[in-house]
Amino acid sequence: MITATTFDHNRAGVGGGGLAAADTKVVLTDDTFFANATPGSGGAVSSPIAASILFLNDTITGNTAGVQGGGVSLTSTAIFPCSFQNTIVALTPPPSAPTCSPPSGSSSPITAAT
Repeated sequence: MITATTFDHNRAGVGGGGLAAADTKVVLTDDTFFANATPGSGGAVSSPIAASILFLNDTITGNTAGVQGGGVSLTSTAIFPCSFQNTIVALTPPPSAPTCSPPSGSSSPITAAT
């Protein structure tokens, strides 16, 4: 669990300018991801394998990625690799949409609730 933390102006060479996670469950609560960048995927948060991430009351803004998921990019073996609850994702230039890729045949990879 990561709580009330600011990830500001971080850079990564491959992915996850602010945070990279693999093979774990992560709960992010009341965090801010601002102006993080990567030439890869997930300007703010990236998980290329086996992670499940819950974003709760977070702000993800102004992050950039060269490949996909300017703010968030998750590819996981979890059925629902990420959930956004009361979380703002804004001011993220293309490629901007959060990407969460569940296993083949699964549906609803991104869940949002307020």
